[in-house]
Amino acid sequence: LCGKENSMLNQKNQHYVPQSLLKNFSNCNKQFYVFKLLKNSIINHTVPYSSQCYTNYFYGKDGKWENIIANYEATATPIVKKLIEGIDISNYEELIIKNFILFQDLRTEKAVDLNHHMLAEMYSKLIPIIAQQEGLDIPKSRALAYAHKIANETNRTDTAIKYMEFAEENKDSLRDLKLIVLNSPNYEFISSDHPVVIENKFDTQGGLGVLCAGIIYLMPISPHKCVMLYDDGIYDCAYKNSNNPLSIEEVKLINHYQYLHARELAYAYGLEALQDVKLYFDNLYIDKFLRDIYKSLGMIDPILINIAISNFKKAHPELPQLIIPKIYAKKEKDYIPFVSVKKEFVPYIANLNSGFSRFTDVNDIPIKYYCVGANYVNLIKSYLEKKKVN
Repeated sequence: LCGKENSMLNQKNQHYVPQSLLKNFSNCNKQFYVFKLLKNSIINHTVPYSSQCYTNYFYGKDGKWENIIANYEATATPIVKKLIEGIDISNYEELIIKNFILFQDLRTEKAVDLNHHMLAEMYSKLIPIIAQQEGLDIPKSRALAYAHKIANETNRTDTAIKYMEFAEENKDSLRDLKLIVLNSPNYEFISSDHPVVIENKFDTQGGLGVLCAGIIYLMPISPHKCVMLYDDGIYDCAYKNSNNPLSIEEVKLINHYQYLHARELAYAYGLEALQDVKLYFDNLYIDKFLRDIYKSLGMIDPILINIAISNFKKAHPELPQLIIPKIYAKKEKDYIPFVSVKKEFVPYIANLNSGFSRFTDVNDIPIKYYCVGANYVNLIKSYLEKKKVN
């Protein structure tokens, strides 16, 4: 009976970031440091990693998806260990890691939040249109409030399961992306409750789907290693393998990106990287907020302003928790500077009609690409042909 109760307990506490990944950032006591983002506070002592990043019955009470995910984790964990240790992996093992990253991106509380946000956006646009057809005039603010109410009432477990079904249906969709392990021997990567960061520096108009050309995935797997998947048909990368270490500034940029994509917490083996992230966003938002106030009061000298800010923060240590940078944080720079768009694709960056699927049929190019120009159509065909060869 006790064994059955323990099994049920394990099924109840369902981690949306696997413990095998959390463990890689922990010390010998199975603990790490935690940055509570919504309180803008770093806990000054380590906490057990097993107590983080889980929700009761997040994937349902029947255990179906919890068991499927556990099998993926069990298969991927020894391969992740190889990557951390710098051991070469096979093509088959590489595919397992790519699928692991796909599932990890879609299995978190933050992923569900994003889905519900998209639902709210869609409903807020549809409600006034439907109301108008019925002869009703609904203010945008009221429509938006009602849309968020509908989205928030959507069952989170149902959404999480739908995402897992989507990941299963699109398994192997990242198979064509180039995998490299980014190495940081001199500074630590942090991770978060949504450890997979997605970027697209080519299709900036929304090309974040799993099939989109130009997609980039980043997932730290230890304090000194981060897996990156990128579309090498669109990009050149300054680093070819883990023998080329990133600079400290490049690692800090990736850590800043982790912060932006996280939901509620970031974690790390040591304190320094978390403190640096907090300091950066405090300077960007809290100090800027105070600087603007002092300027409005007529203070001009930047040195005197900095002294005033420092004194004010010392007198009011609660301030960082009252003005929370996470709420205001937004993308403001290029966080992956070592990846650049190939020169032939540069003229088409951010063009509304330029985004395309990496698996488009080379003999069936959609008509919209002809709107961009004949040269662009030929460029896509060349891209797709190279994909076939590789």
